[in-house]
Amino acid sequence: MRYLYIIAGVLLISLMYHCKAEQKQDIELQTLEKAFYEDQDWESYNLYIGKIKERLENVELSAERRKKLLLDGIKAAETMRNFPDAVHFQIALIRDYYDDPETPDRLFHLANLYNGLGEKEAAAIILAGIIESFPNTPEAEKARNALAPDFPGIAAYIDTLKLRFTEQSTDDRPNLEWTKIIMTAAEAAALAVPHDTSLVPDLLFNASLLGQNIDAPQRSLELCKWLYDKYADHPKYGPLSVFYMGVIYENEIEDTAKARKYYAEFIEKYPNHPLADDAKFLLEHLGKSEEEVLKEIIEKKKKQQ
Repeated sequence: MRYLYIIAGVLLISLMYHCKAEQKQDIELQTLEKAFYEDQDWESYNLYIGKIKERLENVELSAERRKKLLLDGIKAAETMRNFPDAVHFQIALIRDYYDDPETPDRLFHLANLYNGLGEKEAAAIILAGIIESFPNTPEAEKARNALAPDFPGIAAYIDTLKLRFTEQSTDDRPNLEWTKIIMTAAEAAALAVPHDTSLVPDLLFNASLLGQNIDAPQRSLELCKWLYDKYADHPKYGPLSVFYMGVIYENEIEDTAKARKYYAEFIEKYPNHPLADDAKFLLEHLGKSEEEVLKEIIEKKKKQQ
């Protein structure tokens, strides 16, 4: 019985320490928020937004606290007319809180932000998604008025964008501008029609691969995580998202600890997958140079002879 009291005491102390740390960070954030709205300059903005982004990295945040941070980020970004930051926070808000009644309005607002950034393709996809996903809302009526009457539908429109991407790229060098357009279009579709599992998982996965072609590993990783978080049960892309997170962490970000985590998770969850042997091989040789791996393979073959 005494041990139960000891364990309870340790847990209580740990909880109190965690709460105090949270309170301290809240005070820091409130101080930075006050300074930003008093000064409204880029130095105070960057400090405030940096703290918001840091807090959002905390996986233990409650859903309501996380939502408030995202809303605060949007408000501050729009105050400074920093539309890329506003889009970043708005995407996370819609993606993670899609069931909120405010989602149609948030989507319409995002379409306006995209238009303001000149990303008309993503804006059109968002508008079409509002009409499809929320047909009886005031935002759907506004979207119908804003969307071109000959819009072919999201899937057909993205196929057209992919064709343009192919025409503008070469075998060894993808067109940077069109690569970004395709990746942003995939994100827009995933936000606007997340229920379309025949379209969205494929778009997210292939957009992640495109990111690796243009040296954008962090964005590739975000798309893979998005895929895994929302479509882990997809028979094809659930496993692939885990495997490629390991690949990105190993080869692009060079974080062997995270790569090890995802390779091991893949092997545990999908032991019979065609890529299981590849994951085992990569896990076994993680952190080794190509020369070291080649030497081990040669030595292994010699022993087998």
